Amino acid sequence: MYSTYLTLVCTVLSSPTLKLEGEFMQFSLSNTFASAVLTCALLSPVLPTLASVPDETTTITLDQAVHFIGTDGSDVLANPGDYSVEAAQEWLKLTPGTERRDVLLIEAQPGTHDVKVEIPIVISTPGTEPEEADVHVVQYLHPDGTSMMATGTYSGIQSRGLRDAARAAVARARAAALQAKQAAEQAAKNTAAMIHDRLFGAAPPTSLGPNAFNLVFNEKAIGYAPPNAYLLTYLTTLIYPEFLDQLSGDPLTADMAYVARLHNMPQDFVQEYAKYTRHLFWNSAQPLGPANSPPQYVWVWGQRGGQDPEAMVISTPTTVFVVFRGTDRVAQAKNKAGYDWAEWIQTDFVALGIPPQFGALRGLVHAGFWGSLTAPAALFVPANAQVPGGLANGRPFRNAVLSVIQAFGGAQKKVWVVGHSLGAAHVQLYGAYLTANGLPPQGVYAIAAPHVGDQSFVNQLNVMFPNNRLQRFDFVHDPVTRVPPHAPLPQPDRSSITYTRAGTRVYYDDVKTVQFEAPERSPAEAGRIAALLVGGGALGGIFAAGDFCFHYPQWYLRAAYDQLNPALVRHMPSPLPTPVMRGNIYSSLCGPLQVARGNRSTESALRNILPGK
Repeated sequence: MYSTYLTLVCTVLSSPTLKLEGEFMQFSLSNTFASAVLTCALLSPVLPTLASVPDETTTITLDQAVHFIGTDGSDVLANPGDYSVEAAQEWLKLTPGTERRDVLLIEAQPGTHDVKVEIPIVISTPGTEPEEADVHVVQYLHPDGTSMMATGTYSGIQSRGLRDAARAAVARARAAALQAKQAAEQAAKNTAAMIHDRLFGAAPPTSLGPNAFNLVFNEKAIGYAPPNAYLLTYLTTLIYPEFLDQLSGDPLTADMAYVARLHNMPQDFVQEYAKYTRHLFWNSAQPLGPANSPPQYVWVWGQRGGQDPEAMVISTPTTVFVVFRGTDRVAQAKNKAGYDWAEWIQTDFVALGIPPQFGALRGLVHAGFWGSLTAPAALFVPANAQVPGGLANGRPFRNAVLSVIQAFGGAQKKVWVVGHSLGAAHVQLYGAYLTANGLPPQGVYAIAAPHVGDQSFVNQLNVMFPNNRLQRFDFVHDPVTRVPPHAPLPQPDRSSITYTRAGTRVYYDDVKTVQFEAPERSPAEAGRIAALLVGGGALGGIFAAGDFCFHYPQWYLRAAYDQLNPALVRHMPSPLPTPVMRGNIYSSLCGPLQVARGNRSTESALRNILPGK
């Protein structure tokens, strides 16, 4: 299903005009080759993977012929081969795999099971004990706990004790399978833990970082400021419900109900975000006063189809922090496709260049990123937030965030803006917007940032933020930091736009090594990237799943942490776990080599760690 959907996305984005309508999205989007290229560049490595996955959980293989009872009581012979299995109320349907043979309908008995499954599973069980030697059982397990069991024989003889023998065979096979599964899971956990410990050494000591912002954050900093980089990366990592979940429970296993609730319930998200960050801004053991008071939070989010900008505004006595969230789920979507993909389609992949058309801002900017900032906004203001009135829903997102900053006294405080991924694109544009409104940020930190404008716009950004006040953080081969490509992209009017890079590049070659004011990628490298993007079959090269592993904010967080000296570390909250080799949403794109590369380990060293390598 997903491969069909993604193929459709790539197909429609290649047409001159895109129009999606349905329960969730109703918009028309003038499109270009650039948008289609960027979309398919990201999706191309995913399509063949999804398309090639067989429905193995409901497929069985019979090594020898088995006689079953048909729905009319007749003998039904299932010859050796592969069969897909479907269930109905009183029968199972066996559909042959490759050979041209008739579909078989066989009698089955309804029952129940206690195996925890999330999708239908079919178990094909030959008898192992002497009294079961002639028996073969096919059992269909539903996620709801019901089952269907068909009993056959190799001889074709259906004896009176057949079903008792079948049940015994099934029970024995199920117990053995469960024991093997548990052993395999434990072995996988042990191996993953061993690899992770060998690669990363001992985990940092657990610390909550009480009052860290008052103790080590430099609100007046310009240039290289490791404590600022770490604390701001920490805030922007937790702005995602998926990674906030890592603090609320098992750090390596997702609680999807918790994540969905935080995506869909703004008040719950603000409550949880404040719960895990409030202590960073004040000392609860000291008396309250002008210099020691708990932070105030206001959550702002836009709502216009797949344009879903989001930011947390945090106010302290001396500073206002604006933390932008990157591409994520669209909470107001009414179907799964819109929930998962709408922001990618209507924001990230709209790589047209348009004039900002605001104040004195000039040049061309990314239409999807800039347009997202104009989506009508809603606000959630906690009951205890000490914010003057006048904050209203419905105004453009960028105006709404500005009004919150002003309400918090931003004109008399230092303003710091940070974001990851799409959020990093937003902070560059929003830094320009604030400056054009007479409220220039002290610092703009763009974590894993894509490119947002052409040379004319970037030149203006660099004038607005001199002395390294706009910093872009890159980690290893994070592909999002390479797009839109630094090469001409066609425009609808037959002109082109060449996106380029703003500010100061801070490059993490791994979690141990940082280069401040690192050279930008060379034009030759940019040319190779552009060739990949327009190279058809080579599209997967730039967005390979392994490279995308490096886009996780936890890499940036751990890299920033490892730049701190011991005197700073003792004041800091512990970093979230870096991606490991386990099958959950926190590491699904990360293989052993990517984990090794991110941690400054070589492939040869990894071979010494992994058994059998």
